[in-house]
Amino acid sequence: SRIKQVCDNTTVPSIEMKLSDEIGNALDTIIHDRNINSKETTALGTYACMAYADAYRNLKGISDEEPVLAFCNFGCIRRSLYPGSTDVLTAGELLPFSSTLKVYNLTGKEIFKIIESGIKNGKGCMQMNNLVVDTLNYEGKTRVLNVWYNIPGKKYIALSKKKSYPVVADKFITTGGDGYPADLFPDSKCVKDIELPGTTDAFLLFLKKIHQKNIPLSSKSEYKAKIKHYRND
Repeated sequence: SRIKQVCDNTTVPSIEMKLSDEIGNALDTIIHDRNINSKETTALGTYACMAYADAYRNLKGISDEEPVLAFCNFGCIRRSLYPGSTDVLTAGELLPFSSTLKVYNLTGKEIFKIIESGIKNGKGCMQMNNLVVDTLNYEGKTRVLNVWYNIPGKKYIALSKKKSYPVVADKFITTGGDGYPADLFPDSKCVKDIELPGTTDAFLLFLKKIHQKNIPLSSKSEYKAKIKHYRND
């Protein structure tokens, strides 16, 4: 068909991939829908944030076993992903509005505040990379108790409130987008003079990387971020 011809012969210059290149294989439907699961972390949200973190890892040569955190707003991912082969065009439609990636060196205490704000955001739960978060609901307020960096099959690393960690986020939420307080991302903590791919390119490159490792995409991914809620009413 004409559409297939165009996809086969159209290359995205910034990442040197054709629109028809397969960069993923989804085992099941991965739902990311404001009308269905906007109060949750999703596997697609985790993949996007892992992509952002991976872009910074690659730039700085950081080991996979050292925590690099990444966050994005729920709305940056525009739809769900359905089972089967995933090409560049399909993946690009998931995250179509590319934004600049910014990096901050933040303490665990500052990161806890970002997560507390993000999980109660009125436009959808903030998405995050491979983290496990323990929260306590008390008198109508949510407090983060613990944050664990999850390395599936290996270990969980507890974030220290006093230690600093690199945090990657798109410019949209760091400048007040979707109601995220800009003061959670102080300019004094921003890492300057680095060049990262845009959010969409980072996402496509990461999907290709894990696809080449024969890691399928799944709503049940062992990397999926988890928020565990506890009550103390």
